[in-house]
This record gives sequence, structure tokens and C-alpha cells, in this order.
Amino acid sequence: EGVHVPYGADGDGFYTLNTIGCFNVIDNSKDLVLESLKNISLPESRAFCIADFGTADGGTSMPLMREIVSEVRKRNANQEILVVYEDQPVNDFKSLFKFVHNMVEGGPPTYAQEGNVYVHACGT
Repeated sequence: EGVHVPYGADGDGFYTLNTIGCFNVIDNSKDLVLESLKNISLPESRAFCIADFGTADGGTSMPLMREIVSEVRKRNANQEILVVYEDQPVNDFKSLFKFVHNMVEGGPPTYAQEGNVYVHACGT
């Protein structure tokens, strides 16, 4: 009861491929996020962690995550980066990983080509 059930078939990226509102909200926050990133020190002996809470299938935040990874790389080309996606246990994490690895036709640009980026999902 009260649990949101993902739309579409498991792993097909339906949510991202059929929404625009979430892209707009996240895009509107991009400047604030990237400006804030300038004020964060990168860790020297551990990974820099980025988190997306309430990720859905991850596609709507993928362009911003890609820009964050790019900005971190400009500051330290070898920085390990940990990206954590969080959502409820019944979330469509299969689509998330398919988006990350550029396996959904028409999906958003990803950061999968970057080395030293580790992706985790958490169903809480």
C-alpha cells in the first residue's frame, strides 16, 4: 500500500523515454549543482560520491550525472567516482543499468565511456 510501481516493462526505460517534466526540473537545477561542485574538495584517498535519491530508472538524471562526472574529470582526470542510485526495492533498476551502459535505444547520453566510475544501486 502506498508503493509506487514503475511504469512499462522491466528494463525498457519506459519512464525516461515517456517523460519530459523530470528532465526540465533536473535541467533547471543544473547550474546550481555545477556551481556548488566548484566549492567541494575532491577526496585524495577515496572515491568522490554522487547520489541520486528517488532515481526511477535513472534516465532523467543521466545528463546531469554525465556533466558532474565531466566536471570532476576536469579537476582530476584520475579521480575515482562512485555514483549511487537510490529508490524503492520494486524500482526498475534493470533500466537504470541499461541506461548507464547505453543499451536503451533513444536513451540519454551516459558517462559509461569514462573509466574509474563505479555505479551502485540501493533499494531502500
